[in-house]
Amino acid sequence: METVFTWARQAKPSQPLTVGAWADFRDAMQRRMMELSDVVSFHGYDARPGIEAKLKLCGDHGRPVLCTEWLFRQGGNTPQTLLPLFRERKIGCYNWGLVAGRTQTYYHWGSKPGTPPPPVWQHDLLHADSTPYDASEIELLRKLSR
Repeated sequence: METVFTWARQAKPSQPLTVGAWADFRDAMQRRMMELSDVVSFHGYDARPGIEAKLKLCGDHGRPVLCTEWLFRQGGNTPQTLLPLFRERKIGCYNWGLVAGRTQTYYHWGSKPGTPPPPVWQHDLLHADSTPYDASEIELLRKLSR
C-alpha cells in the first residue's frame, strides 16, 4: 500500500487518492490507510452509534470523508438512520445497489442460490420495475437532496 501510494503520487494525479478502511479503525493498518488518503473513505454496516464512532475516527484526519459501503437494514443501518447523519456531517456516501437485479445485493450475506427473496432487503432501493422497496426511503432521499 505504501509503495502504491508513492507510485501514484509520483504520477501527479488530478484526482484524490484513497483506500477504504473496513475493519478495526484503531488498527495500525487502518489508521495508515486513512493517513495516506486524500479523502478518508470507509465501509460502515454498523447501526448509527457504530457509524458515529467511525466518523469520529475518520474525521480525526481533517480530510473529507466518504462512506463507500453502507445499508444493512437488518442491523439498523438504514436510510432513515444514516442519511440525515451523513447530510448533517457533510459525509459523502453511496451504497452497493440501486435496483434489485443481476447482482442480487438485496439478499443477505451468505444467502444460498435458490433462496427466496428476503422480506427485509440488505441493499437496493428499487424493484426491477422501478417501484421503491420502501417508499419512505425514496421520499427521504428526495427531501434530503433538495
